[in-house]
Formats: sequence, C-alpha cells, structure tokens
Amino acid sequence: MSQLHFDDNNPLNAYLVKEGLIERLIGSDKKVTWIWGETGSGKTVLGSMIFARLAGHCVWLQTPEHDAEAGVILQQCKTLLQNRAAETPLHFFLDNAHRLQAGLAELCHWVAESADGHVRLFVISQNPISADYSALVVREAVEEMPPSLLHFTLNDSITLCKQHGKVVDEELIRIHQTYNGLPLAIASSLLTSKDNKVALPEESFLRAARWEEQQGHTLPALALYLKAKRLDYFAQLFLGNARHWFASGHRDKIGDVLSLVSEAEKDQYPWCWVWESLLVLPTQPDAARQLVEHAYALFKKDNDITGRYLSMSHAVLTYLVKLSDFGDIRRLLNELAQFDSDEHYALLDRHAQASVSYIIFFCMFIVMPEHEHLSRWEQRTLSVLVSETEIVPKLKMQVLVQKAYLYRGDNYKIHPLETLKEIGNDQPIEPYDIINFNLARIQEGWCLGRFDEIKELYRQSMAVTAANNMQANIAHTSLQVIIALLLNGELDEAKQEIYRLLNTVPREMTALLHHLYAVEAWRQVLLKENSQAILTAQQCTSISRESGCIAYIGFSYLVEAYTLALAEQRDKARDKLRELKQHPHLEGYAIFFFHTDLLDAYLAFADGDIPQARLFAASALEFAARKNLLYFIWSVPEVLALSVSLALETGCQVEFCNKIIEQLRLPAPPHAKSERSWHWPVKIRTLGGFDSNIEALNKSGKSRRIQLSILYLAIAYGGSGVPMEFLCDSLWPDEDITSARHKLDNTLYRLRQILGKQSLVIVNNKVKLDNTVTWVDAVYLVDLIRQCKKALQNGADRERLKTNVLEMMDLYRGEFLDGVLESHHELFNHQVYVSNQLVTVLTSARHFFAKHDDEEAVNTIQRHLEGLTQPVEG
Repeated sequence: MSQLHFDDNNPLNAYLVKEGLIERLIGSDKKVTWIWGETGSGKTVLGSMIFARLAGHCVWLQTPEHDAEAGVILQQCKTLLQNRAAETPLHFFLDNAHRLQAGLAELCHWVAESADGHVRLFVISQNPISADYSALVVREAVEEMPPSLLHFTLNDSITLCKQHGKVVDEELIRIHQTYNGLPLAIASSLLTSKDNKVALPEESFLRAARWEEQQGHTLPALALYLKAKRLDYFAQLFLGNARHWFASGHRDKIGDVLSLVSEAEKDQYPWCWVWESLLVLPTQPDAARQLVEHAYALFKKDNDITGRYLSMSHAVLTYLVKLSDFGDIRRLLNELAQFDSDEHYALLDRHAQASVSYIIFFCMFIVMPEHEHLSRWEQRTLSVLVSETEIVPKLKMQVLVQKAYLYRGDNYKIHPLETLKEIGNDQPIEPYDIINFNLARIQEGWCLGRFDEIKELYRQSMAVTAANNMQANIAHTSLQVIIALLLNGELDEAKQEIYRLLNTVPREMTALLHHLYAVEAWRQVLLKENSQAILTAQQCTSISRESGCIAYIGFSYLVEAYTLALAEQRDKARDKLRELKQHPHLEGYAIFFFHTDLLDAYLAFADGDIPQARLFAASALEFAARKNLLYFIWSVPEVLALSVSLALETGCQVEFCNKIIEQLRLPAPPHAKSERSWHWPVKIRTLGGFDSNIEALNKSGKSRRIQLSILYLAIAYGGSGVPMEFLCDSLWPDEDITSARHKLDNTLYRLRQILGKQSLVIVNNKVKLDNTVTWVDAVYLVDLIRQCKKALQNGADRERLKTNVLEMMDLYRGEFLDGVLESHHELFNHQVYVSNQLVTVLTSARHFFAKHDDEEAVNTIQRHLEGLTQPVEG
C-alpha cells in the first residue's frame, strides 16, 4: 500500500483514513461496498465519514446483538428498499453486520442485482467476504475494502512521533506492536492517554488543538486544549459552541466536554458550572441550583459583573422550573439589587442582556408581579426587544414578553410576531429558536382564535424536535396546544395530549405537572365530570402547596370553584373563591379576579340577586374589553355566556360582548329571552306587522310568501314545532303527498339557507325555531305572560313583576302579524289568543298593584288596557 502522507500542520492525521480512499469509495459505481476489519481498525469511522459526504437520503442501521431481532430488521430493510421512490438516491449502511447470520447474503444479492441504480448498500463487518459471496465478487458487484488499508505501517507511526518531537525508541515499537498498527489506538496512546510513559510537551498538544479547531473538529480541539493546560483557549472555544449545541438539541456534546474538565478547572472557569447546571435543570432543579449558586460565589469573588448577572438569573431559573421557594427567589433578587445598576447592566453584551432580562423579568412578572423592581426590568426587557437586530435573541425575548403578558391577561400587549421575520433574516435560526418562535405564535394563535394555524405550527415543531432529538424542548409547546384544543372544544384530542404528556414529564418538573393537572381538571369541568374534576383540582392544589407554586394554587382554586358552582354547591364555591381572594400572593394576578367576577355573577344569579349579578358581570366584561381578552383559559361557556348576557342587559360593552358571542360561538343562556339580553343572529318582529334583521325575508314574491307562511306557523306552534304533514296540507292542498313533501323539502332548504341551519331545525318530523339563536317578539311575549301568571299565582316579587309588566307593554306594538293575516287565516286564532292572554294578565296585574297602593303602576296599566280592549272586545 502507499504510505500515508503527513501534513506538517496535521499532527493528528492518524485519526483519519486517507482522503483518496474515501473519494474512491464515494465515487464507485458498485452497488455494494463491504468494509471489514478487526475491532478498532476504524471501520465505523470510515463508514461515518462516507455517510456524512453522500448526497440524497442516508440510513444508518446499528445491527442488534440478537440474531432473531436482526432477521426481522433485515426483512424490514428489504421491504423498505423495495418500496422506495426510485428517483431519489438512497445509501443504506449496515453497521456491525457480523452479528447477522441468515438473510445478509440474500440482501446483498438483491441489491447487486436490482435494476434500481439509485440504491447503494454499505456493509460494515468484522468478517471478510466469505465463499457465500464469491459470485458477487466475481461480478464486481461487491467492492472489498481489506483491513490493511485501515492500518498504520511502522513508518507511519514513526512519522507521527517525529511530528511531535518524540524519540523513536523501543517504547514506540512496543506501542505499535501492542496495537497491531491500528491508527485510532496508536494515536490515542501516543497523544492523549493519561498513562503514557513518555509525556509530550504541552506545545505539541496546543499545536494539535489549533489544527483541530481550524478543521472544525471542536470536540478533539477542546480535549487537546485541556491537555495543553490552556484554559483560556478552551473557555473561548467552549463558550462559542455551547450556545449552538444547546439551541440545536446537542446537549450531550456539552456533557461530553464538561466530563473532561476537573472541578479545579471549573472553579477557574465558573461558566462550566453554569452550563452543567443547565444540563441537569429539567430533571434535577435542586442540584442545578447548587451548581449555579457555587458559580455565583466564584463570580462574586472575582467581581465578574457579567458572570454575576447571568449566574444570578440562572439561579432564579432553577426555582422557576418548580415555581417554588419564592422566599429564596426574593432573597436572590435582593442580592441582585446590591450590584444591579444601569452602569453595570450597560457593561453586558446584547446576548447577556437578553438572557438576564428574559429570566428576571419573567420571574417578577409571574411569581411576584408586585415586586418593586418589576417596572425597571420590564423596561429593560422591552428595550432589548426593540433595539436587538439579530432575530434569535429577539425571538427569545418575544416569547418571554408574550408569555408573561398572557399570564397576566394583558393580551393587548401582544406584539405582531410576523414582523420579526423581516429582521435579521440572514442570521441562522437554530432548532431551539424555531420551537420558541412557534410557541409564541401558538400562544398568540389561541388568543386570536386561529386554531388551524396552531395545529400546523405544532406539526412543524414536532418535526424539528424529532429531527434534532429535542424531545425535552417540546413539552411547553404541547401544553399550549392542549389549551388551544380545549378552547376550540376538541376535548377528546386534548385528553390524548394531556395523558401523553403526563407519561413523559419527569416528576421533578412540577411547573408542567401543576399546569397539566389544572388543565385536566378544567377539561373535566367542561365535560360536567364534576366529582372527578374536584379530585383532580385538589391533587393540583396539594402539589402546589408542597412546592410553593403560587400561580397554580390560583388555577386549582378556580377550577374547584367552577366545579362546585356548576354542581350547585354554592356555599362551598363561595368559600373557595374567598380563599383565592384572600391569598396573600395572588394580588397581582388580575386574570384570577376576572374569573372570580364571572363566578360571583353566576352565584348571585342562582340566588336570585339579579342586580348584584349584573354588577359582577359588568366588572368582568369591562376588564376583558380593556385587556382585549376573547379566549378565556379556565372559563366554562355557560358561566361566561351568563355574564355576557347580564352585561348586555345593562348596556355594558355591547359591541365587545357581541364580538365574544360571535367569535366563541356561545349559546344563549336559558334566561336570555329579551332582545337586548343576547346578540341574536336572527331577530323577527311579528307584533304589529312583520319585520326581520334578515333582509331576504323582508322582500316580496310568491316563493317568499310560502317561506314566510312556514315561518309564521313555526312561531305560532312554539317549542312543540309544526308537523310537516300539516305544512304539506296547508300550503299545497291540491298536491299529492309525494309532490307536496318534495316542494316542502325544497322550500325548507332555501329557508334554512336564508336563516341559517341552526335557526330552523327539524326534530321528530316537526319544524321549529331554535330559540337559542333566534329571537321572536311574540315568543318572548308569551314567555313573559307565563312568568307573570305564575308570579301572580304564587305570590309575586313586586319589583320583578313590575319589570315584566312594563316589558310586556313595551313589547306589544300591535296584534300578531297585524296587516299580514286575514280574519279567516289559520293563524288568526293565535292572534286572538295572544291579545286575550295579554289583556287577562294586565288586568290581574292592575288589581295586584292596586292592593299594594302603587297608583303609578295601576294608571300605566289602565292606559294600556284602554288601547287594547277596544279592538279585542269589539
């Protein structure tokens, strides 16, 4: 074989297989390449270098030790190769193929004989090609790579030593013979082995490290800088790459490097402790805290302002992972105040300012919003966001600000994320930043109701996570998607995500667990699983109390209060709300008190205290309008709908309430009967004539007359519905039943297109209006008549009766379909019935108020009766 050539600038060429060999193997037209050699000969190194340089799809399979499993995998490999798209190159690597027995020869033969010219198979094995494959060798379908090409000659080893100033002696011969000329083992022994008897000068390691760094081989360079005892070079290279590794999901590389550094060296370079803290933070926050506080003490001793700022912020972060120990967080913030000044803060570079602002502002905003330094850190955070020109730090700051404001309910402060795409778009965006960007857009998405977009963003994030082995980074995104699913009414899908996440989140990550328990309890409330919801919320409260997780205590209180209120345990619900309101650490969470207003309105209404219920409802909706809230985490549709209706009755935030009803598709609550108590999609007036907010109904025409006839009859029949057989007989008396039914179906289809499918429904072969989306004055009048009759019989609430009577007199503007019906019309009896019922109730009400000496009410009713009785009695 030709001798390896050593470049003077490449003292570690021993690690590499000859470039010419790699180029020859990559450029070969053979479909099967067999790489074989003994353990340590560099087979896998060679294969991985080929793998990294090939274009197209590359698949690497590490063969399992058990042959039974291997046989199954071989069959799957063959199936994959058979079913692939032929136009795309595919390079398939089988590592440790010597573990395979049956099936390997068949696979090689199949690839070699395949007509698909885009498939190549690389077999990496300790076994040479056996007689079973001789036919393939003869046909040149297999390219053999003998182990000799992977070995050093003695001259190669001597050249390597001379490059490092080592004396060629018996020790060199012994090393070469011991390792049978295997290059990786020899290089390890000569250059990096700790028990090497012949020590190399530090300058040799430094020269080797510099060459590795120039070639982009970061990990070997870092190891060699440590061997050269050049911690300054090590620190600079490590810090420059650690951020990239962390952001791209390669945290294992950080761990590998830190494992090479002694504790004494870490004390000289405290940033190592900070990075080690970040590695263990997701699963061991307490251990992470000890590491970073040790780093802070070292930075403080050296008066390293940047180190103090960043290690302090990371120390705070270790508490935020559990959202606990707020007394200690306050202690840390007080320590921060001792050296925090605008002058010191200005010494930080932009990246450091972003990192510090991110954590400390979020901490103060979320766990202690009343903290005296919050406004200064909020200003600093926003200043970094505005002034930063690189997109990656800007994205991170954006996620922070948005998340913090969402916790407080300040949706109006959400910044337009799309503008960030135009800033710094020439900067590389790491997978970690892509996930954070999508997280912010998902949070913004459910605030604005863009649920389809959320699902697409989630798919993108999951793909990035899988491609970069970053599963630990997707949990918070999954949580926001669960919230979006619940807000969009996709409760089954939300349940699947909740329990999938619960099964993967480490128990130490209590912040996520608190939130998951809370959203699961909320999901159970939405499904009316009240007893289970209370148990789940109590579990959340228990975890929260143990860890001191203040924010989630508030969430679990809310869920329990909602559940108790819906289960009609009103006293217990009030007790739970009282606990929430009196909690000493929840004062800054305005969003909680929006929900307490909703629940107070619900409870007051259930007790019959309508004026008080309206006050609470108005307070809640004024807050929501001020904060631009439309999608409400933890809320329950029927509770929210009641407050919206009560607010509308008082004329509070009418436009905003209407927007909520439309956007959330809220159903009208049972008590909403008047025109002003709800935003009705369809409004119809029939007293004194006919009019509608649906312009198409107000137009004339023969087909419209038939449609209106159906509508009149549906109104007259009320909740029972008008039978379809009656409609056929009334509208098409001369038609046979089949023809009449066909015409009725066509007419109903067109009428439902005009009104909306939800407004006109067919139930049990009867046609009726859905009064949750349709308001009709005559229907409401009949309902008021019934209420007044019942009140007069059972002992009336005087003020309530008076309100209803005045409402009836204001509503009645003439006879039912006056000017539309003729005296012989089938609906004329209903017209007379409504008028007579109204007269009867008003007469009884006049006597009632006369007994209570309410002359004003008596006189008002009398004047109205005089205008009604003449046409009725005449």
